[in-house]
Amino acid sequence: MRKQLVYGILLASMALSLTACDGSNYKKATELYNNGQYAEAAEIFTKLGDYEDSADMVLACQYGEAKALYEAGDYEGALEKFEGIREYEDSAEYIAKAEHE
Repeated sequence: MRKQLVYGILLASMALSLTACDGSNYKKATELYNNGQYAEAAEIFTKLGDYEDSADMVLACQYGEAKALYEAGDYEGALEKFEGIREYEDSAEYIAKAEHE
């Protein structure tokens, strides 16, 4: 009985430490995203898998990166990025604009 209790406590503490780790990584990725460091943020969000809304944030990072390329006048680079997320937000509109440019 005592071994089971110790084993249960160890499992619970491991689960909590992993969750805390995910939480700090999520926070770091969010800060990177807010600072326009989309590729770095997307890498962390991808590693977080299904933690919180990480999967949605990967798409938001890809969109942010594509939009930044478009606004910088790199229409070819933007077009390539937007093509990968055609259904996200107004990406289709940006694809049409980039193709026109």
